[in-house]
Amino acid sequence: MYGHMGKILRIDLTNKKATVEPLTEEVVKKFIGGRGLGAKILWDELKPGTDPLSPENKLVFTVGPLTGTRAQSAARWIAQFKSPLTGTYFRSVGGGFFGAELKFAGYDAVIVEGKAEKPTYVYINDDNVEFRDAERIWGMTTHVAREFLWEETDKRARMVMIGPAGERLVKISAIVTDDMRTAARGGGGAVMGSKNLKAIVVRGSKKPEMYDEEAFNEAVKEQIESYRNNPGFEGFHNLGTNFAVYPFYTLGHFPTYNFKQKELEGVERFQAEVLSQYVVKHVGCYGCMIRCGKIFKLTKGPYAGTVWDFPEYETHWSFGGNLGNINIESIVYANMLCDSYGLDTISAGVAIGFAIELYEKGIIGKSETDGLELRWGDPDIIPELVKRIALRIGGLGNLLAEGTRKAAELTSSPP
Repeated sequence: MYGHMGKILRIDLTNKKATVEPLTEEVVKKFIGGRGLGAKILWDELKPGTDPLSPENKLVFTVGPLTGTRAQSAARWIAQFKSPLTGTYFRSVGGGFFGAELKFAGYDAVIVEGKAEKPTYVYINDDNVEFRDAERIWGMTTHVAREFLWEETDKRARMVMIGPAGERLVKISAIVTDDMRTAARGGGGAVMGSKNLKAIVVRGSKKPEMYDEEAFNEAVKEQIESYRNNPGFEGFHNLGTNFAVYPFYTLGHFPTYNFKQKELEGVERFQAEVLSQYVVKHVGCYGCMIRCGKIFKLTKGPYAGTVWDFPEYETHWSFGGNLGNINIESIVYANMLCDSYGLDTISAGVAIGFAIELYEKGIIGKSETDGLELRWGDPDIIPELVKRIALRIGGLGNLLAEGTRKAAELTSSPP
């Protein structure tokens, strides 16, 4: 069981009850890592036909045996659930420091079930688990709620939470950490919102036990050395996943205009030497020397003064090439709004591209867009639509909040 804490925490929101269950060696050997463990739990406990937004759905947070150790690129945590977006099993992965802190509190998994009577957050401090009133922070954006939760718990605590999008059961809503890492795919934020769960705050003081710490440390040294000797290390460290945007475009891996073509006029704006001018700080996940996270600062245009986590490659694509948009400032700002409201950047950009193409083809008009004119390459329309989706504002915002499959069903012409 080395690397594991050997415990699963079950949180019953309906009855405000927390129980600890053992993680057996048999399960650890048969179901590898956090992903395997979470999938087994849902397979065993979730009944067929369960409504994803009902109290019967379960949300499982898991970490693997390397989480919370010096192993590189292992600070991941996984949220697994039945998705309100797809109606199927779903797993979404986040980074940052939350996973390590969950391990330090003594748990390999947290199973969330039931539904709280009113907005609630759970505070886990090692073996102590409290159910606390979240009505005061319900409706707050993530970065604001974070400050209130730190004030009420521990400044050193780590957390996962939802923003207004999850509270409104937006089916492309995200689960967000205090350091703005996200498990955003599949609508996990809506699952939390359906349970009246604003956040899980964790503080721990334990460490996972190692079988041979000296040998492990030597292996980590070799891993770090292999990273440094990798030809792509410098680019990845300097710019994160954004270093791949322009090269991927030249290779044909950067679809544009809602997948209608490859060419994007002005795409040179996405070259590394241009994007690097926005970087003002390097950040990283727990224990990782790559520090691929970047903080961007905007100094011009309508979004000047914005300082926020950089848009990852997928975000740069979804709000950039996918929409025919080369305005970097609007991409950064839209990314900030998604993190604040708790929205999946990939699905949000795809939903906007879907809407623009519908408008272009005359399938919807201004009466369906609440007066908005949707055009490819218009940087100003993107943040506006992000807000409308996250807050379910107007007919279009409410429609796109359901995800593109449901939106397509609702806008399709009769046979």
